[in-house]
Amino acid sequence: MNMKISRYAKVIAALCAVPLMGAPALAEQAAEVNPAATVVYAHDAGNDSLDPHVEAGVRLRAMWPIYEQLIKLAPDGDRIPGLAESWEWVDPMTLQFNLRDGVTFHDGAPLNAEAVRLNFERMAGLQVRSDDVTQLVKAIDSVEVVSDLVVQLKLKEPNYLIEAYLVTGAGMMISPNALNNADLDVRPVGAGPYKIKEFRAGDRIVLSRFEDYWDAGKPRAAQLEIVSMPSAEARLNAVQSGQVHVANILASQLGRAQQAPGMSVITEERGSSGPTVFNYKGAESKLSNKLVRQAINHLISRDAVVASISRGNGIPTVQLFSKAHPAYSDKYPPEAVPYDVDKAKALLAEAGYPDGIDLKLLVLNREDDIRTGELLVGLMQPANVRLSLMIVDPTRFPAFRQGETDMALGNWRDYPLPDGQISMQAAAYPGGRNSPGKYNVPEGQKILGELSALPLKRDEKRISLLQRASEITVEEALVYPLFFAPDYYAVNECLVGFEPTIWGVEVNTLGVKPGC
Repeated sequence: MNMKISRYAKVIAALCAVPLMGAPALAEQAAEVNPAATVVYAHDAGNDSLDPHVEAGVRLRAMWPIYEQLIKLAPDGDRIPGLAESWEWVDPMTLQFNLRDGVTFHDGAPLNAEAVRLNFERMAGLQVRSDDVTQLVKAIDSVEVVSDLVVQLKLKEPNYLIEAYLVTGAGMMISPNALNNADLDVRPVGAGPYKIKEFRAGDRIVLSRFEDYWDAGKPRAAQLEIVSMPSAEARLNAVQSGQVHVANILASQLGRAQQAPGMSVITEERGSSGPTVFNYKGAESKLSNKLVRQAINHLISRDAVVASISRGNGIPTVQLFSKAHPAYSDKYPPEAVPYDVDKAKALLAEAGYPDGIDLKLLVLNREDDIRTGELLVGLMQPANVRLSLMIVDPTRFPAFRQGETDMALGNWRDYPLPDGQISMQAAAYPGGRNSPGKYNVPEGQKILGELSALPLKRDEKRISLLQRASEITVEEALVYPLFFAPDYYAVNECLVGFEPTIWGVEVNTLGVKPGC
């Protein structure tokens, strides 16, 4: 793989006069590692549960090392074999998995077709489950054991999107002996490269190498410690001091991080991320009125947010996807929804709110999130939109889904596969984990149904439907994306084999240099 500096990285390098190091450059450093070392990775969110069939989004990051999926994600987002050595569509309603032979779970239980069937049975019986699991369960008619290592999913109707759900927590297999454990959420039992050693909710997860992991030679470290550090300043200081080997950092910290001794900065553009405001409360909220949602969209100055929050390193957007994404529509560039107080006031008056409205926005207790929330409060005041902030610990994001606030500010990623359909369903359309309540968007929902019946091939028909669905999210103001920017990581010089991915950090390749 050749080192490639992204378009964002080029801008940053020019501004700072310090080139960014690409991931392969680090990965190709010293092959030798200390096999007894512990790798410490810090990120900005914590977990209060480690149940892969219940948790979703960023909270799955801590579970990638513990659980293995039937289908895995490659660093670039492509689907590759996991616990399933291969898979095939026998017909449009039958997906067959050919499982790896000789794989065992952390408790010694073997991976076989019956273990997979029992996992799907558990998912179907859960009262509380992730959106990905819910969509998967809704699509499956039955699970059939063909032989010890062959299992088939029989669907209710053609739905090729099943493949995409299976790379999420919905595809993570739990040991059949642990499926009914009352403490599974804190004592997970998977088949991944690391097994649980210690879990402190909202604080840290300590994992030890699983010596019987099926992929020989991995992982490279004896232990992996995942630490929750909401403070970006604390994360950067910890990397610089050597307490932490790798951590995500903010664009505003790039200058300092690039000049600090003993560390490097790596950028990851694939699957760009950025802040997004989600609607949720739906029918009981003023946001159920399309005119109100459109007014709010015109009270967001994306240029001001980029200048203030990303220090000019972001690219404004009104769509859930960056311009390079196949679902991006040229019909709605950022300037298509300008900051316009007079237009917002007119829309609110037409909706029956000439004196403005009161709204509550959930914001996670992180520096840039709080600053973004405060900026939005000021931007909306001239139109008498009285926005109040509910600042919570990152583990409290579900409060938004429970209707405690009208909107929530969170990070979103424009994953390249399966071409944005899951992103739109989750973020904007009814039934998604961050969707705007229960009101209907008939044309968009019809399109998403048509997409599910199409094989996951990037052909003209599929791209056309994806782009139209994206246009509808703008026209209906279902969600308010702000800007896109790459992920930035501060990496201590003792770390070997770091490779960022579109979904987080690949832990199998991480190691610590001898002598560190």
